[in-house]
Amino acid sequence: MFDQLTVLETAALVQAAYGYDYENNGGASDPAPLGDIGVKRAITIEGMEALILANDLLILVGTNQVWDWFDYNFDLFPNAGQRKRSIPELAGASGAKYHGGFYEYAKLAYLLGAGTQIKAITGHSLGGAAAQILGASWRLPTITFGSPQPLASRNHPIELTPNIVNFCRKDDMVCKMPPLRRYRHIGQTFWMDRDGFDFSFDHPMPEYVDIIAEARVGLVPRLPDGWQIGT
Repeated sequence: MFDQLTVLETAALVQAAYGYDYENNGGASDPAPLGDIGVKRAITIEGMEALILANDLLILVGTNQVWDWFDYNFDLFPNAGQRKRSIPELAGASGAKYHGGFYEYAKLAYLLGAGTQIKAITGHSLGGAAAQILGASWRLPTITFGSPQPLASRNHPIELTPNIVNFCRKDDMVCKMPPLRRYRHIGQTFWMDRDGFDFSFDHPMPEYVDIIAEARVGLVPRLPDGWQIGT
């Protein structure tokens, strides 16, 4: 069951989801550690890739490439003479407002997951932002890695949703996006310190697997061991 997975094991599953053969439904065999649990359903549609595992864990993957992330969400560098594209903010059923791109991604996952037994959610990057929105809507245990801030409502009760935990590296600038004060993560967020200084881009999942394995944290004493989050 998902509640027997540690945070590190969950991170390894998300990393393996990036290497899954979605076009051939996994190919000859599922890569470890996905094969240890089994894939119930693979989803790829309109740029979204997701897996539902045999233990009813939904994995939403995003992008490991920083420039793809910016191009998809902000279009910070439009061509000369073109008007800069604006990402709208959209309101959910609770009245909370979300970054429009993340909300549309989450809505697509919501429609595809309707009628499917899902007991927990995890995701990285864009998938992590959508996972937060789904976790708050479905009230399911949710763990995200390297997620941007999807909530565009300050002081909204949904920000304190107890069943969601986010893991962010302090040197991962995606976790601080959008760079506006009204944006928030949903749930509890652990900000993790790097070991030493480097100029690399520390957003890809392998960087999260490494830092969680070494359990480097900033102002908090330790990382949660597993999925015993919220009520």
